[in-house]
Amino acid sequence: MTGPVEILQLRNSADHTDNAFIIYENNISGTSYASFSSAEEIKVLSTFNANSMSPLHSHEYYEFLFVIDGEIYQNIEHDRHYYPAGGCCLVSPYVLHTEEYDTDCRVLFFKISREFMQRLVSFPRYFSAENSPACSRLREYLGSERHYIDFIPANGYEWIQNHIHDLFEKMIMELSAPSDSASLKLAFFSSHLMMELFDDTKFSNTPAASGTAKEQELFYSIRDYMLSSDRKVTRSDLEAHFNYSGDNLYKIVRQYTGLSIHDYGSYICIKKAAELLMSSDRNINEIAGSVGFHNSTQFYKEFKKYCQMTPRQYRLRKSDRKELQKEPVPTPFT
Repeated sequence: MTGPVEILQLRNSADHTDNAFIIYENNISGTSYASFSSAEEIKVLSTFNANSMSPLHSHEYYEFLFVIDGEIYQNIEHDRHYYPAGGCCLVSPYVLHTEEYDTDCRVLFFKISREFMQRLVSFPRYFSAENSPACSRLREYLGSERHYIDFIPANGYEWIQNHIHDLFEKMIMELSAPSDSASLKLAFFSSHLMMELFDDTKFSNTPAASGTAKEQELFYSIRDYMLSSDRKVTRSDLEAHFNYSGDNLYKIVRQYTGLSIHDYGSYICIKKAAELLMSSDRNINEIAGSVGFHNSTQFYKEFKKYCQMTPRQYRLRKSDRKELQKEPVPTPFT
């Protein structure tokens, strides 16, 4: 994710002809466009959202899913949820989930960083009207254990089109052609969106929780420790650092990532390498060594397992992405 908020629009054609998937992405870096002919190809774009080891993925930001038209299923923590046009779901950071694209549909993903979300909630409120039940429900949600929440519109799809879609169109315009107050406007539109969603006269919603606060805290500590290491962290390393049994640590990592400790460690190292391939001109062997791989053959093998391409092919995508910036900006709901 780039910046405080990001909007990704996806169109799926169920007949799987050319351009079965069309994606537009708007963030502070501009607008990107891509098209794919199959569900397998879209995995390449989202390597670190839906890695090949598990159909479920998680991320470090809050993600709202809005169904513009058609219908979609989403698997959240191994439970299958159905969303028709107008349906919406909020998935919190590190909750395992994946989308199923089996029918014609248009879906919008609104991503908001944890830091930006906290700034919106902690911004001073000077008027009593601002301390609304919707604001209280949002604060309660953010302060509770990790979970997800479905939003069921109370006023029909036409109301969604006239209110929610309009907010997204305004945000897309600010991301595509920023004004001199773009940051403030994005904060306002994001806050307005959440007040609408957490207003129980406009949407019914029931948060669902999974995992405990203690388990969540332990996983965050494990993740941060692995991210800060300059080599691949092993099960023995975690046992020594956290003074927990290997079985307990394995269970926590598996629960939150869908991966074993070994595979999650490889995933983190390859993710670091992929970021360096895109952001630097360092040679591939040097990058491999910097993330803990001193055997180039093993590095190439692991990289291809997670990215479905070689490090060199992945680096070439950097120039491809620059070309995507030249594509026209779409209007999402027409």
